[in-house]
Amino acid sequence: MSFIEEYYNKIKSGQIITGNKIRKLYEKLVDDIHNPKTYPVLQMNGEYKPIKFIFDEKKANRPIEFIEKFCKQSKAPYAGQPLKLELWQKALIQAVYGFVAEDTGYRQYQEVLLEIGRKNGKSTIMAGIGAYHMIVNSGFEICCGANTRSQAEIIFSETKNMLQQNEMLSKRVKKRKYDLYNEKYFNVMKPLANNSNLDGLNTDIFLVDEIHEFKDSVMFDLVKQSQGVKYEPLIFMVTTNGFVRDMFFDNKLDYANNVLNGIIIDHTFLPVLYELDALDSKEANKEIKDKNNWFKTNPSLGTFRSFADVDKLIKQTEHNKNERAKLLAKYFNLPQTGTTGVFTFDDVTILETFNINDFKDCYCIGGVDLSCTNDLTSAALLFMKKDSDKKYFLVKSWTPKDLVAEKEKEDKFPYSRWVNKSYIDLSGDTKINYDDVTNWFIEMKDKYNLYPRWIAYDPYNSKYWIQQMQDTGFEMQEVRQGFPTLSNPLKNMIADVKAKKIIFNNDEVIKWACLNLNIETDKNENIRPVKGKNKKRRIDPFMAMLDAYVVLENNFQDFTNYL
Repeated sequence: MSFIEEYYNKIKSGQIITGNKIRKLYEKLVDDIHNPKTYPVLQMNGEYKPIKFIFDEKKANRPIEFIEKFCKQSKAPYAGQPLKLELWQKALIQAVYGFVAEDTGYRQYQEVLLEIGRKNGKSTIMAGIGAYHMIVNSGFEICCGANTRSQAEIIFSETKNMLQQNEMLSKRVKKRKYDLYNEKYFNVMKPLANNSNLDGLNTDIFLVDEIHEFKDSVMFDLVKQSQGVKYEPLIFMVTTNGFVRDMFFDNKLDYANNVLNGIIIDHTFLPVLYELDALDSKEANKEIKDKNNWFKTNPSLGTFRSFADVDKLIKQTEHNKNERAKLLAKYFNLPQTGTTGVFTFDDVTILETFNINDFKDCYCIGGVDLSCTNDLTSAALLFMKKDSDKKYFLVKSWTPKDLVAEKEKEDKFPYSRWVNKSYIDLSGDTKINYDDVTNWFIEMKDKYNLYPRWIAYDPYNSKYWIQQMQDTGFEMQEVRQGFPTLSNPLKNMIADVKAKKIIFNNDEVIKWACLNLNIETDKNENIRPVKGKNKKRRIDPFMAMLDAYVVLENNFQDFTNYL
C-alpha cells in the first residue's frame, strides 16, 4: 500500500484529522492511483497529444528513501538525528514524484502549493528535497526563493547542513561564496530574493518559502520562464497564510482552490491546503476550541509541534485582537488583512445572499462613482426590506475592454476573472462609455420593475452624465465627498458591514474594494474614505455603495415609507 493510500485511509477512518480540502485532495489522488487519467499535453511541435499518467511507486519512494537514509537534522532539539518523515510528508512526496507520464516517465506535477501552519517542519522537508536533487541529478540549477534573502537562506542553509553531516555527501557538495556546488554532477543551489539579480536563470527546481509575503510575481514569472526548456521542472511553494491581500499569494491560493474544485483543469498543479473548515475568524475561534481541530493546519502536532505550545498561544491571544489575527493567519491559515485597514477579511466575509427577483416592484436607491474614463467605474442599487435594518446591494463595475490585459499585468489583480464572473463589464475600447452606466440603470429598472427613488452621485467630472440621467427620468441627488457629508454615514456603514448587515452576494470586487479602504480623520474626528498608499487598489465599488448609503440616511423616513 502506498503512503498516499495509507494517509487517506486514516483520514477516512478518523484516525487522522484534516480539513475538507486535504480530504478532497487525497481522495482524488487515491482515485488517480487506481484509475489513471489521460490529459491533453502540448508537444514541442505545437500540437496536443493525449498522455496517460500512472502512479509509479518506485519513483515515488526514491526521494523518501534518500532523505531518511542520508539526511540529518541540524536544529535543536533534533540536531544530528536522522530525518524521519511523517506520514503526511511521505504522502506528499509520493504525490509529487510518483505520478508520471506512461510513455516518458516524466513527472506529472510541476507546481506545488503547500499551505501549512508554522513550525510543522516545512523548511526541513524542503531542504531534504533540495539535498535530493543536489545529489541524484546532473546539471541541475536549484533555487531557494523568498521575499527576502534572509528567508531564502533558511532552506539553503538547512540543505547545506544536511549534506555536511554526511561524510560521503559532504565530499561531493562544496559551499562556495554564494552557492552550493556538486563538482561531480555540476548541480548548483543558490538563494534568491525579490531584490536579487535574476538575470541568466536556468532553473530546474525552485523551492519557494513564505509566498504570502510576495507583493508581486516578478521573481516567480522569471524563474518559470527560465524553466521553459526543462522536461521535468518543479516549483514547490510552501507558506502559511498572512496579511498581504490580493497579491501573489491570494492569486495562487485562488488558483489552487479552483484546481481542487475542478473549476480549472490543470493536471500539473498540486494544491495541498492544510486549512480549517471555518470561513471567517468568528467560526475559526469556535473551531479551535476543540484541540483535535488543530491537526487540520498542523499535521505535525505532537512531534514537531506540542499541544502545550499551541494551547499557550491561543490563551495568550484571547483578548488581543492583533495578536489573535497573527495566530489565525500563521498557525491556522485563516487569511487576515493588515492591522491598519478598516476591514478585516472576516468583516467582509458575508455569506448571506439574496435574489434580485425578491425586490421586483420595489423602491431602491442608486449610487454611482464615475472614474476617469480609463479607470474603474461603479454603480450600485440599495434595497431594504420592511421591518429589517439590513441593506442589500447590487453592484456593477466597468473597465475599458482594451485595457484589461494591461491592468491585470500592472495592477496584479484578476480583472479577466472578474469580467468572466460578470462582476465587471467591458465598456468602450480605451475609455469607459458612460452611456453603459445609464443603460444599466434603465435595464435594471425595466427588467425588474424597480423604482430608483434617487440616484446619488459625486458632482466631480459628471456634469454631462447627470444631465443624461435626468433626461432619462431619474431623480439625481448630489453627494459631496468631504468630511461633513460622508463622516457619519461612513461610520454607520462600517458598523453595518462588521455586523453583517450589508449584503452584497459575496461579490469579489466589492470585497476587494472594502479591503482596500482606508480612512482619513480630521481634527474633529470626522472621517472620509481614501484609497491608501497603493493607488492601484481601487475603492470605486465601495464608494458607489457609500453614496447610496448617504442618500438613504438623509432620506431614511421618506424612503422607508415606500417599503
